[in-house]
Amino acid sequence: MKKFLYLLDNFEESLAGFALLLMALLYFLEVVLRYLFSHSIAWIEEFLRYLMVFITFFGASVAIKYGAHMSVNVIEFIPSKALKRAVELFIPLLGILFSAWLVYLSWLLMLRIKGFGQQTPAMQIPMYIPYSILPLGFISMCVRFVMQFINRLKPAKQA
Repeated sequence: MKKFLYLLDNFEESLAGFALLLMALLYFLEVVLRYLFSHSIAWIEEFLRYLMVFITFFGASVAIKYGAHMSVNVIEFIPSKALKRAVELFIPLLGILFSAWLVYLSWLLMLRIKGFGQQTPAMQIPMYIPYSILPLGFISMCVRFVMQFINRLKPAKQA
């Protein structure tokens, strides 16, 4: 299990980092082509839009890993240890349920888009391919919340 998590960590972070680098390079290329050569590549803007969505969803998953999402630190003010522990377990459980629900809904949306047979305007790929970023991103977030829940189930080490 630890090897799977290590691979997942490296894969997600590397993929998001590569996508961000690719996005910066393509934006630079587009600006240079447009302003220096008065020429533009039609598919770059569309691809960058989809890449931004990809980075957003996989970046959100990485943020769950590092606890970088906005939160309210009300847990530290709960006097009861039992209630504090229950709240600490409830938060990732709620994240699991929410992201699993969004996996289901985004999967249905992707299948519906696939049924339409629509293609993207510039790249001419099936429209369900960019929409597949949604369920993949939510699956990734769900896995992160599951890992967070499992880690919080472990008893705290005594100092």
